[in-house]
Amino acid sequence: MTLGEFIKSYRHEHGLSKRAFAIQTGVSVQQISNIENGVGNNGKPMTSTMKTYKKIADGIGMSEVDFLSLLNDNVLVNPSSVNPSELTADETALLDAYRELSDQGKQYVLQTVDLARRVYMKSGDCTPDVDAIRGA
Repeated sequence: MTLGEFIKSYRHEHGLSKRAFAIQTGVSVQQISNIENGVGNNGKPMTSTMKTYKKIADGIGMSEVDFLSLLNDNVLVNPSSVNPSELTADETALLDAYRELSDQGKQYVLQTVDLARRVYMKSGDCTPDVDAIRGA
């Protein structure tokens, strides 16, 4: 399923207009329309940033990992959303190691990062959030 097909299906199942979905996710109506049609304003295949995928996932109450796992390989991520010169040495090393993993290994890393984010981001510090660990 493409991202556009998923959004259109989700909107119809939940009785949402493009405008209502845009408000729910924080993504513009124009971008929702472009994603659903699979074509950007320039007439080329639609690309989105991971930030957009996160907004959509958050807006529909899904983790990024679960959301992206629903989609096929037709999802295009705009590589310009990350400026390599802004990466720290640790981020660069992590990205290089990630790229060497199998697809299964990458999926495991994404799930682990999602869990870590839920555990540590909620508390705002390095103290684990026990409810997030328990799945609450």
